[in-house]
Amino acid sequence: MIALTFDGSIGNIFLTLLIFLLIVLIPIHKHIFSYWKRRGIKGPSAIPFFGSVFSFSKPQALYLTDNYREYGKIHGMYQGIKPMLCVADPIIIKRILVQDFNVFRNRPGGFNQDKIFEKNLFSSRDNVWKRIRSILSPMFTTSKLKKMESAIYDCIYLFQKSIDKFVDRNQSILIRDSTGNFTMDCAFATDTNAHCETKNPFVRNAIKIFEFNLLRVAAQFITPKFLFDFLYEIKMPYFYSEAITFFKNLGFHLVKQRKECKDKQFDDMLQLMVNAKQGEDLRYEEEDEFDSFQVNLGKEEIEKENELFKDVIGSKYLSEEEIVAQSALFFLAGYETTATTLAYCFYELAMNQDVQKKLFDEIESILDNGKSLNYSNVMTLPYLDAVLSETLRKYPPLVFLNREASEDYPIKEYDVTVEKNNGVVIPVYAIHHDPEYYPDPERYDPERFMPENRHKLVPYTYLPFGGGPRNCIGMRFALAEAKLSIANLVKSFRIVRTEKTSKKLRLTKSLFLLKTEPIHIKMERSYWKRRGIKGPSIVPFLGSFFTFKKPHPHFLVENHQKYGKAYGVFTGTKPWLVIADPIVIKRIMVQDFNVFRNRTSQINQERIFKKNLSSLRDNDWKRVRSILSAMFTASKLKRMQSAIYGCIDSMQNAITKKIEHHQGSILIRSITGHFTMDVIAKCAFATDTNAHSDSRNPFVENARKFFDFDLIRTILAFITPKALFDFLYKIHTPCFYSESVEFFKNLGSHLINQRKNYNERKFDDLLQLMIDAKHGNNVRLEKEDQFDSFHEELEKENEIFKEIIGSKYLDEEEIIAQSMIFFSAGYETTANTMAMCLYELAINQNVQQKLFDEIQSVLDDGKPLDYSNVMTLPYLDSVLSETLRKHPPATLLMRQASEDYYIKEYDITVEKNNDVMIPVYAIHHDPEYYPDPERYDPERFMPENRHKLVPYTYLPFGGGPRNCIGMRFALTEAKLGIANIIKSFRIVRTAKTSDELRLTRSLFLLKTEPIFIGIEKR
Repeated sequence: MIALTFDGSIGNIFLTLLIFLLIVLIPIHKHIFSYWKRRGIKGPSAIPFFGSVFSFSKPQALYLTDNYREYGKIHGMYQGIKPMLCVADPIIIKRILVQDFNVFRNRPGGFNQDKIFEKNLFSSRDNVWKRIRSILSPMFTTSKLKKMESAIYDCIYLFQKSIDKFVDRNQSILIRDSTGNFTMDCAFATDTNAHCETKNPFVRNAIKIFEFNLLRVAAQFITPKFLFDFLYEIKMPYFYSEAITFFKNLGFHLVKQRKECKDKQFDDMLQLMVNAKQGEDLRYEEEDEFDSFQVNLGKEEIEKENELFKDVIGSKYLSEEEIVAQSALFFLAGYETTATTLAYCFYELAMNQDVQKKLFDEIESILDNGKSLNYSNVMTLPYLDAVLSETLRKYPPLVFLNREASEDYPIKEYDVTVEKNNGVVIPVYAIHHDPEYYPDPERYDPERFMPENRHKLVPYTYLPFGGGPRNCIGMRFALAEAKLSIANLVKSFRIVRTEKTSKKLRLTKSLFLLKTEPIHIKMERSYWKRRGIKGPSIVPFLGSFFTFKKPHPHFLVENHQKYGKAYGVFTGTKPWLVIADPIVIKRIMVQDFNVFRNRTSQINQERIFKKNLSSLRDNDWKRVRSILSAMFTASKLKRMQSAIYGCIDSMQNAITKKIEHHQGSILIRSITGHFTMDVIAKCAFATDTNAHSDSRNPFVENARKFFDFDLIRTILAFITPKALFDFLYKIHTPCFYSESVEFFKNLGSHLINQRKNYNERKFDDLLQLMIDAKHGNNVRLEKEDQFDSFHEELEKENEIFKEIIGSKYLDEEEIIAQSMIFFSAGYETTANTMAMCLYELAINQNVQQKLFDEIQSVLDDGKPLDYSNVMTLPYLDSVLSETLRKHPPATLLMRQASEDYYIKEYDITVEKNNDVMIPVYAIHHDPEYYPDPERYDPERFMPENRHKLVPYTYLPFGGGPRNCIGMRFALTEAKLGIANIIKSFRIVRTAKTSDELRLTRSLFLLKTEPIFIGIEKR
C-alpha cells in the first residue's frame, strides 16, 4: 500500500511536470517557429529542436526540391531554432556569395564536431579562415597540380587493375566501391592500395566516417556544445569517433615524419602544406580556364578574391594542428564526393551509350595525334569537361550551401531581411533540377555545357563547388583527379548496364551529401565495342578469334551469321577487323593493295619462315614475288608435266594394289597425300620419295610431323614474346623447336649445293627455276592461263612490279624458304582438296558420270590426257572450283594496314598496324552468294553460270597481287590427278563413308575426319 502510494506520487509529479513544460514550451515553440510566418514568408513546418532545414523522413535533396517547388525561390526554414532563409534566386545568390561576401563570409555553426575540425577551412571563420585560405590557395594552381600527376596515375593504374579482375570474370561492378578505393588512394599522403587491402586500417576507418548514423547526427545537433565536448572527451558512444581519432593521429604522425625528412620532398598536398606560406603569387594560369567552374569564375569573382586577400593578419605558416585539420578535410572532401561523382558519371555513361561514344572519340583524337593522356591534354577536352559538368549538375555532391549573416541584410526583391547571425540556405540540388534553368532536368545532356551552349546557362544556377571566395578550394584537384580517371577508363573499357543496373537512381537518406542506392554496372575490355562494332567475347591471353573448342570453320560461320559482314575480334590483345563484304574485300586486296600489302606478323615462327613469300613484307616481298612469278606460267608448268605424270603412275599403281587386295574402303587422304608429297618432293626438292610404298622415308616421316596439329605449340606461338620464342627455339626447347623444320632446311641447303656442282645438267623442277630465276623476266598471261580459275586482277600485279629494288637473284636462304612454303602449301592443301573432291564424286554419282563423260570425250577424239587438254575441260574446272568453294584449303585470309584506313560502309577505321581478316569459309558458305551452300553443285561454276557469281566471294587462293603464287601449279597437279583417276576408276561410297564430312580442329587449314571411299576399276 505504501509502495503504491509512493509510485502514485512519483507518477503525479512527472505528469504535473510534463503538463507544466507543455504549457511553457508550446508558446515558446510557436513563437520561435513562427518567425518567418510573422514576416509573411512561407515555409515548411519545423520539428522541435531540429527545425526544418533537415529531413529525417526522406532524402535531403528531394526534401529541399519539394520545398522549392511548393514555396518558391525564397522561403523560410530553421536550422535547430535558428531562422534560415532559403534562397534560390541566382541574382541574389551572386550577391550573397560574391558581391556582399563581407556580410556572408562565414558558414553557420550549430553542428557539434571534434575540435580539430573547427580549425579546417570549411569551419573556420573570419580572419582565421582568411589567413588559412590565403596560405592554401597557391597549392591548387595548375603548376602545383601537375606535380601530383604521377601520383594520380599510380592510383589510376591500381584502379584499372582492379577493374580488370571484374572484366576477366565477366562480373558486374559495384562501381561506388571501386571509385571509392581509387579516391581513397589519391586523397591522403599514404599508400593505401584500397582496391586490394580492404582490411587496411586506413580503409576501414574511412568507411566508418561516412556511415550514416541517425542517433549520432541527432546528438551532434541537439546537445549543448560544452556537454558534447565533455562526452566526446570521455569517449561516449554516439559522440566519440574512433575513425576521426585515427586520422588525427595519422596526420600528426605524417607531419612529424615530413619535418624530420627535410632532404626528401614529396609531390603531394601534405608536403605543400608543410612548405606553404601566405603571400605566394595566386594567379590563374592558362590551363585553369578549362575548369568546369569557369561557368561562374568570371572577372568579377577573380577581382573579388584578389581584393580580399590583399591584407592578411596572423602567422604566414600553418600550425601542426591546422595542417592535420586541412588534411582531414581534404581527405573527407576528396574521397567521398569525388568517388560518388565518378560513380554517377560511369552510371550515366553506361545508360547513355551515345554520350560514351562521343567521349571516347574525343579521347581517341588525342591518341590518334600521337599524344598521351596527360594532365595538359585531358584538361583541355571540351566534351569530357561537359560530361563531368553535367554529372555534377544532375548529382551535385553537396545538396545545399549555407552562409551566416554578420549583419542585418535586406533583400529588397522579396522585402525580407536576413538578420545578423541568422543564415541562408542555397538549395543546390533543387536549382540544378529546375526546368527554368535546365529544360528536361532529369535528362542527362552534356551538350548543355559545351562551349557553344554555355551562353545559355544562367550564372549562379550551377553550384557544384559553391561560388565566390569561399568556394571549394579543392575544385581543381577534384576535376583533375576525375577527368584523368574517366579519360583513362573510357579509353580502356566500354561501360555497359547490367540486369542489376537501375533505370533511374533512387536517392537514399543523407543530410549534406547526395547519396543513392548501390550502382551496378559492367565494364568490357573491348576495342571494337567502344567503336560500335560487335564481335565474340574474348578468352584471356588468346583473344576472341581462335577457338579450341570446335572446328574453326564452324566458329567463323557462327560469327558471320551472328555479327554480319564486319565485326571485331582479337588475336591475343591485338584488334582485328573481320570483313566479309565483297566490295570492301576487293578494295583491300586489289584497289588499295598499297595499304594492305602485308600479311600479319603476329605469329612466332622459325627464322627461315620469315623469308618465305607468305611472310615477307613491303619491298622484300615485292622483289621475291617478281622473281618467282615467271616460274608459274603455263610454259614453265608444262616442263614439269612429265614429273607429275610419273607421280600419277605411282598413285594409280597404289590404288590398283588396294583393289587387288580387296580393300573395300580406302582412306583416300592417304592416297592423295602420298601423291602430292611425291609431286612436291620431286618438283620442289628434286627428291624421289615414293611415299605410297616407302612410309619410313625420312622425307615422308618429317612431312607428317610438320603438319601435325599441336595445340600447345600453336598457343605458345601466339602468346610468347618474340625474343623469348627465338631463344627457346634456339636451345631446342620442346613445343618451340621443330625437328621437321630443321630437316627440310638441311635438305634444301644440300640440294642447292648439289645443283651448283652440276652445271651441265638442268632439272625441270621448281628448285632449278628458283636457282635460275631473276626478276625482269616477262610475266605475261599465256593462252592456257585463261583456263585458270580465279585470277581477275593481273593488271594491278603488272603495275606493282614495274620497279623493283634489290638483288635480281634469290640467295640460298631465300630459295630454301620458298621451297619450304611450296612444300607446305603444295602438299597438305592439294592433298586435302583432291580427297574432298573424290569424296564428293563418290556421294554425287551424277556429277562423277558427267565428269567421266567429259574426260572420255578427250580420249574419244584420240587426244592424250596431257596438260593442254586437261586444263581446257570446263566441267573438270567446275568440279574442282565447287570443291574449293565447299572445302577451301585455308579458312581465312589476313592483311595488315600500313596506314589508317577508313571503311565508309561501316564507319570504321582500321588503324595503322592493325589487321583485317577475311573469313573465306564463312563467305563460301553464305546462302546470299551460294544458295543451299551445303549442296555440292559444280554447275555454279560452268561458263554459262559464272556471271551469277559475285566477285570476291570466291577466294580459295586469295585475291589481288598477293594471291597464292602456286595457284596454277596446284590446279595443274589436282586436275591432272583427278582426270586420270576418273578415267581409270569409278569412285563409290562404302559403309564407312560419312553422309557428311565432320570437320576437326585446326586453325588456318581445313581438316576433316578420315575420309573412306570405295574405288572400282572401270
